[in-house]
This record gives sequence, structure tokens and C-alpha cells, in this order.
Amino acid sequence: MIAKAHRSTINNAGEVVFEGTTDKIDAVGIYLFKDGKITAVATTNTPVPGGTETFSAVMDPRLNNKGDVIFVGNTTAGWSLYRLAATDTKLTTLVQAGTKLKDGAALDQVYEKYGTTALADSGDVAMVLTLGTGAAIYLLHGSDLTAVAHDGMDLPGIGAIDFVQGNNVGDYVGINNLDQVVFAAKFKDGHIGLILATPVP
Repeated sequence: MIAKAHRSTINNAGEVVFEGTTDKIDAVGIYLFKDGKITAVATTNTPVPGGTETFSAVMDPRLNNKGDVIFVGNTTAGWSLYRLAATDTKLTTLVQAGTKLKDGAALDQVYEKYGTTALADSGDVAMVLTLGTGAAIYLLHGSDLTAVAHDGMDLPGIGAIDFVQGNNVGDYVGINNLDQVVFAAKFKDGHIGLILATPVP
């Protein structure tokens, strides 16, 4: 039985994903309301995909209109990003903490604050990652993870970014079905801007 529920997201089918605790598990878990039933997506009793441990914590669920769910989960490696596809019953790892990205960046972990991931109906994800060199906004399109912006990046005609997360700047990202990504950043001249990044055809 659900004891507490909060941070919910609803899709057009009336499905709801939320953080909650139960009368049996006091730690926060991710739960999905679908077809009149509530099921656990991930809790501290859930095995981590491809590993031997269970999650030490889970948070920040997102749901799209296809019924896909993403969330951030913590393990001994750090905070990583996971997905439960609407057509599957098993979790998959989308971004693994402590790995080297295809662009050569050293990934520390997924930034562990609320709103730092966003899920489009296509299944693409925008996210804030912490790297060895600072923080960055990335777009996961299919299986391709591409940097959108990062600390120290110079935006022609706009200015040089100081940082894209921290101090209530850049803690939230958004994405639409055109893979446009929106985020906030502080620039080196001191101003804060809201940036819309549009993929080049």
C-alpha cells in the first residue's frame, strides 16, 4: 500500500509516474499508475541492470505519452540514468556513471537534482551531467549522446558560459519532440540567460 506519494508526472493516457513510499518500503521508490493498478518501477530492492547490487536510492521520474519512464538511480558507481520502456518489463541503463563518453569526456555522474532530466515522446532525453571538467547539457538521441552545452563554452553572439548548473542555475532542462533543448546558464559577464538549442538539420 502506498503511504506517501509526490513529484508526479502524467501523460495523455492518464498514466502517472511518481515517487512514493509504501507500508513495506520506507525508502522512496518510483511507481507507475497504469490501467487502474500501481506497480513498482524501481525501489531500493530492485536489482540494478547488468549488476549484482540493488539501488541505494532512486529519484526524479519522467513519463512520456508512449508510456516510457526514465529516472535517476544511485549505486556504488554514482547516479546513472535508467529507462523502463512501455513495451518492456526490464530496466535498461541509458547513461552509466563513471564511464567515458563517446566524445572523450569523462563522465562523473548524472546531476542528482530534480528536473535535470527531461523525456520527449520520441524517447530522446535531455540531461545535465557532471564531468571531470565541470558540467554539461547532453542530448540522448536514440543511442547517440551529444553535448549541447558545457561549462566554459563560448556561444557566438551571446557570450561565454561560466556554468550550466549549480546555485539554482541550470538545474532544470526541457526537451520537445523536435529535440529542441532549453536550459539556463550563467555567463562569465555575470548575466543569466535561458537558452534554446535547436538541432541543425
